[in-house]
Amino acid sequence: MFLKRSKENDAVAEGQIYRRYRPGQTETARVISIRPDEAGIPHVRYALQFDRPDTTEELRTLALTSFSQLFPERVPA
Repeated sequence: MFLKRSKENDAVAEGQIYRRYRPGQTETARVISIRPDEAGIPHVRYALQFDRPDTTEELRTLALTSFSQLFPERVPA
């Protein structure tokens, strides 16, 4: 089941941090930028960090809608 952000103040923004939990690990995403592609669809560029000590931060890009579904929990500042 996917959760949607419906409140205006829950909008994804640059600099915010989001988290998702998967079996055996936690993933933390720090939003770097939000830009539309050639078709006008907004995409989120983010740095992904796994909770394992043997991993490094990875840069990834997802459509804003997909990002919001995959990372439902915003980490308070």
